[in-house]
Amino acid sequence: MYLPSPITGALADRLGARRVTSAAALLLLGSGVVGTVILLLLLGIGWHAGLIGGSALLREAPIEQSQQTWAEGLGELGTGAAAAVGGGSAGLVLGGGFAVLCLVAAVPCVLLLVVIVTNPVAVEGETDRDAAHRRPGRVARRRLV
Repeated sequence: MYLPSPITGALADRLGARRVTSAAALLLLGSGVVGTVILLLLLGIGWHAGLIGGSALLREAPIEQSQQTWAEGLGELGTGAAAAVGGGSAGLVLGGGFAVLCLVAAVPCVLLLVVIVTNPVAVEGETDRDAAHRRPGRVARRRLV
């Protein structure tokens, strides 16, 4: 599961965290419409790209450096809470069949894509970090707490 981390991390650095995270959402959406072996492969790659892309987005977040560890912890808390809710509701979702499972799983992917599409990076091919350095003052640094 973590084997492709160096590759995914390099892609996040080169292409930008937004693109890697978008690819993760698309892979996870696509995993619901293919055969079982391909589904598991796409699910694993999509999950991994989402984890690395999301961590890169947190790293690039416009917050004070002293708050970055807190932000990463909050992200991990969100991941754990989502896993707990997913585990607790799995029986109900699976009771509706595989189609219901795919629809429920598609909701966060679609929401993520909507957020990314409606907040594009200023210049095509420019990473989030490049945009922040090119346009100083673009987003004021803020405290999370």
